[in-house]
Amino acid sequence: MTVIGNPNPTCCYGLNNRLTWRNLSLIVTLDGAADFDILNLNLLNTATYRTGNYSNLRSESFREASSNGGQPRLNAVGSDVISSRFVEDGSYLRLSNIQINYRIDIGKKWLRNIDLAFTAKNLCTLTGYSGYSPLVNSYSYDLSRYGLDNGSYPLARTFLFSVKATF
Repeated sequence: MTVIGNPNPTCCYGLNNRLTWRNLSLIVTLDGAADFDILNLNLLNTATYRTGNYSNLRSESFREASSNGGQPRLNAVGSDVISSRFVEDGSYLRLSNIQINYRIDIGKKWLRNIDLAFTAKNLCTLTGYSGYSPLVNSYSYDLSRYGLDNGSYPLARTFLFSVKATF
């Protein structure tokens, strides 16, 4: 048995900013992790004739006419075995939250102000990882499989508009 990657990040970081000017405020949250590995089982599934896209496999596989292929020869012994060619760097920077608030001062006896807010979550992720998202959680119930991506769902991008009244 050989260790071919480390799923534990060397560094996790985050940045939270709040800018306010008069009745307008902007909140921006960034987070990320650096220097960790993910075993991308999605690549393993598409690298074999059993489950892959056949035309894609033919164009990317090694053969006499094209010796520059990035994948092993079709049906080669061991081409469907877990190896370091399926391990990728999972480092990322994510814009996880942006919120814009505007407060309207009413100043009436029964209504003091109204706050309008727009929030967007999980807007973008900058990464070199080829899977859906470097935030993998395929086997959350089994810690011995930490760092494996087997078709895990990415985080949903959500948008929210809200109105808050203060009486």
